[in-house]
Amino acid sequence: MKAMQISQARMARIQEALRDNGLDGLFCRVSEHVLYFTGYWPQNHVGAAVVPANGMPVLVLSELEAKWELGTYPPSSNVEVVTFPFESATELRGPNESMAVVLPSVFERLGLSGKVIGVEQSVEQSNVGIFQGEVKHPAQPTWDMLKTLFPKAGFKDATGVLMGLRAIKSEEEISAIKLAVEVAVMGFAAAREALRPGMKEVELASVIESAIHTRGTGHKGVRQARGYACVYTGPRSAKQWTHYARSTDRAIGQNDIVIMELGAFADGYWADLTRNFCAGKPPAKAQEMYEVALGAQRAAIEIAKPGTPIPQLDRAAREFMAKRGYAEYWPHGLGHGVGTAYHEGPPLHAANNQPLQAGMVLTIEPGIYIEGLAGIRPEDMIVVRETGAEVISGVFPHAL
Repeated sequence: MKAMQISQARMARIQEALRDNGLDGLFCRVSEHVLYFTGYWPQNHVGAAVVPANGMPVLVLSELEAKWELGTYPPSSNVEVVTFPFESATELRGPNESMAVVLPSVFERLGLSGKVIGVEQSVEQSNVGIFQGEVKHPAQPTWDMLKTLFPKAGFKDATGVLMGLRAIKSEEEISAIKLAVEVAVMGFAAAREALRPGMKEVELASVIESAIHTRGTGHKGVRQARGYACVYTGPRSAKQWTHYARSTDRAIGQNDIVIMELGAFADGYWADLTRNFCAGKPPAKAQEMYEVALGAQRAAIEIAKPGTPIPQLDRAAREFMAKRGYAEYWPHGLGHGVGTAYHEGPPLHAANNQPLQAGMVLTIEPGIYIEGLAGIRPEDMIVVRETGAEVISGVFPHAL
């Protein structure tokens, strides 16, 4: 697999942001941040990225993982790798104790031992890593280790800096997200072939997830691809926008509307898409809802360019719906950022006055949900370019 390169321009932007925020460096343990700063996605959360405000980033990794993984899945070429012993049949030790053996020399070499270090103090949500059953967060044991190793250093919460940096994607990241989109649509294609009345929602969700895992892993060198599908059908689809969405054992009825929300990743970068199918012929009302939701989506996409305040996108989509009598049936925001996380900033919300910037990767997902009838939501992903929005998920078309 070709390594994701952290370009000089991207590293310069990162390090300028650190200096502007009074940080001499960063210490990151969350897997999506290790990926962001080094181009390497850790296997089991036992790793770290040390990023100086001047100089080369360091990937700190266990010897075993480095031995088995780096030859096939290397980090960016401008990232140094430092390893530490971890697994032992004779000595009981955790990742902190193991990593602590090499961190002092890394910090000293980077000139960080007594400086101001940014940490993930208030990161409370992260995405799965390759080892998906356990998502770990740095907490008190990590902070205690750092303070013990570097008593003269100052530690500062850098979560705001991290999220601000992640909102603007480099071209390397955009390519990685596009690859995740390619993998995601493999699931939708499989679902379109398999959908039939009588299937259970969970069966259709499994078709989507299986296709992504089996076809996506290995696609263009992808190390690991997975998808998480949520299928709502018939009148139940009107509840799909809630944060309690899940597929059930409900049998799909003839002419039922089917709404499929999908988060999928390829090597740590994510796609977030929704498509709507029908198990037969869509009712006329549902078809009308579908056309209105697509029109609202297009209204927002057409004005997405650098400098446009986020509320203008939301307003354009809602005004389109309002003119057609559907505004009251859209209860959520317009979208959000996507990158090394399924959901990240900025939120596309009427109360967020932040202007769009070139390089943002966003979902545009207006929806219409009428209880007792159906829910409809077209969701696509765009890249904000200087000339306007580039839709990167049009490879799988919308069609009931």
